[in-house]
Amino acid sequence: MAKRPMLMAACVFLLGTCYAGNQHAVWIMGTMTAGLYMFLCFGTQRRFSNFVLWMMLAALVFVIAAAHSTKALTVRSRVLGQISDGDIVTVSGEISKKQIQENQYIYQLSNCYIMLSGETVSCNDVLITLSEDSYSIRKILIVTGQVNIFYQASNDGNFDQRRYYNSLGIDFELDEASVKAAYGSGGGAEELLHRLRLRLRESIKEITDEESAGVLCGMLLGDKSLLDDELKSLYQKAGISHILAISGLHISIFAAGVYRLLRRRGAGFAISAAIGACFVAGYVCMSGSGVSAVRAACMFILYMQAAAAARTYDLLNALGISVIGLLWENPFLTEYSGFVFSITAMLGIGFVVPALLGEGKGPWQAAAGSIGITAATIPITAFYYYEVPVYSIPVNLLVVPLLTVVLISGAAGAVFGCINSFAGRIIVYPASLLLKGFKLLCTHVLMLPQAQKITGQPGIWEIGVYYLVLSLIILFFNPIKSKRIKHVGRYASLALLVLVFLRCRTPGVQVDYLDVGQGDGIFISAGGGYCCFIDGGSSNVSSVGEYRILPYLKAVGADHVDYWFVSHADTDHTSGLLEVLESGYSVEYLVLSDAIPRDDAWEELCLYAEENDTQIIYMTEGDELLIGEADITCLYPFSGLSEEELAAGGEDRNLLSLVLCMELCGSRFLFLGDISSDEEIKILEAYPDVSADVYKVAHHGSNYSSCEEFLEAVYPEIAVISCSSTNNYGHPGIYTVERLSALEDTDIYYTMDSGRIRVIPGEEIKVQGYIDY
Repeated sequence: MAKRPMLMAACVFLLGTCYAGNQHAVWIMGTMTAGLYMFLCFGTQRRFSNFVLWMMLAALVFVIAAAHSTKALTVRSRVLGQISDGDIVTVSGEISKKQIQENQYIYQLSNCYIMLSGETVSCNDVLITLSEDSYSIRKILIVTGQVNIFYQASNDGNFDQRRYYNSLGIDFELDEASVKAAYGSGGGAEELLHRLRLRLRESIKEITDEESAGVLCGMLLGDKSLLDDELKSLYQKAGISHILAISGLHISIFAAGVYRLLRRRGAGFAISAAIGACFVAGYVCMSGSGVSAVRAACMFILYMQAAAAARTYDLLNALGISVIGLLWENPFLTEYSGFVFSITAMLGIGFVVPALLGEGKGPWQAAAGSIGITAATIPITAFYYYEVPVYSIPVNLLVVPLLTVVLISGAAGAVFGCINSFAGRIIVYPASLLLKGFKLLCTHVLMLPQAQKITGQPGIWEIGVYYLVLSLIILFFNPIKSKRIKHVGRYASLALLVLVFLRCRTPGVQVDYLDVGQGDGIFISAGGGYCCFIDGGSSNVSSVGEYRILPYLKAVGADHVDYWFVSHADTDHTSGLLEVLESGYSVEYLVLSDAIPRDDAWEELCLYAEENDTQIIYMTEGDELLIGEADITCLYPFSGLSEEELAAGGEDRNLLSLVLCMELCGSRFLFLGDISSDEEIKILEAYPDVSADVYKVAHHGSNYSSCEEFLEAVYPEIAVISCSSTNNYGHPGIYTVERLSALEDTDIYYTMDSGRIRVIPGEEIKVQGYIDY
């Protein structure tokens, strides 16, 4: 530890920051690890005086970090506690960053103050959007606008806009912003670099095709606004999305190039190093000062300083200094995935790669590097994305060596394109050609079996155990003298550890009512690895399958659905299902009502099912399915419906909704689709005993469903209403809520308030909402 004091200080600083943010599982685990490490360094050598001294210093660093983070959290909570969505407020702040998106300019204001109740209060960063780029960086603006608090995720696995922006130090954004005044000179080097970025962006757009331009702008300029979403997803699934982030590779290529050029021109070492460092700082500023870029730049500058001072450069100590600097600037970064990935990858390079490589070099060096970094980041990938690209190591072995050509060709093409577009097109051609090759490679890799392994989101304790075992693997083989045994043992142990970690985390027995906006989506884990789903669509949330249902399924560890029931084919019940089928996600059976109208919507369902190799089965009254521990019975539509009833169902699909009753672990569930009171009375006449413990309220709580007679017969312990607070139908209806409220001992839950509602059946039913409020 004495050789790497800054790494240890960074670990303690990180723990103090996590403690202030109530990430207790992280800091408790980290504190125990740090304490054990220091004791091994000093206690076992009977150097207890040094041990006590280091513990005191560590405690001081911990307190400083916790106090600094607490101050930032206090500022945020004080401001957000006094404002709400839609409030009109006035904010003053200094423009620190700018970016263009869809012909609009997004300004990030720092050093902000907000007027609250006649008092000026400091706050963290604020975003505003303007139609014109009229103000330069470092200009101070006074802006009035409508508060937009970033939305929270309401289901497992969904993107949490609030956590993302808060982790970047941004508290909220102002819509319909109006600049009342502007002060200060602004401009300077930062504004010039911003203008240069825009000019290079236009040059890249002009000299290459749209798809390649989006990738090159992301790789070279940190501007992902032109990046195609499908291509970004393709890179992520293949395990090469890291090439889109400006990192150490960019810094080493460009900065080293400047340094070597100056040295060849006869410049001294110190001057060359100083100019190289200035170039790095300018490049990082121009590219948006991303976390990984700032970390890489800091480490490169420390490397150059160490070389200039004829001192040994230690990668892990440099990493420690970078971490402390980043967290001091923004203590919220502990929840930013980019920060976590960047730091974990560097730890993999510093600890895992040397252990795998040993003293050997040559052809195994690249493989050891790729394997070491992958082994270090797999738990983080699973935690944030819930699935792992199985073939990422060989893909990276092919892609990473070619990145140098892409970066040099792309950068040179962009620069020369500013002077002559024809010259730019010639120079950028190798980069464009390689990028097309990367896309082709990723496309074919994802066709391989098990290219994406769904793991579910691992718990913090699982990640801690993984890294503990990884550390033991590295340490255990150190004393072994035989290099062959050492290498084989480490690689074999590492492979076994990864395979164990990549198991799919099958959810327990539970029923989850997802927040899909105005629609329905119900997940059933029936035990024994069996998974079912009922409906899955929304009328007011676009791409609900891609952004809500699929991420949820992956997060809970459902790598397939055995039976997907469709109550009826309206959009608010099927739009997400169609997206899931289109994605290729495994759905074994699609279950429809035998009386479902054979219209265009039905034909579309059948087509998507056929393309996904999903079989279709039909249920009618009295049909029963035993799935794991679940016994699911169809109550409606009745068999032998008249032509008039079938015709009416063709005009209004709600009338022929599939009604299901499920017994699961001693609890009874009722799912009614969108039937009305008329159908409820028919069901009640056919099945006098329709009592249920958990009642999925029909038709999103419509006033024309859940009649008093039916509710008296069901008399549920739990009633769940799936609806959106922004729907245009008046759901849930005031009369339905009154009828439900009149039932004694019935608890009512709303997805619009609680987010995903999880019901765990048993003798004592447990209910958990995703959103704590």
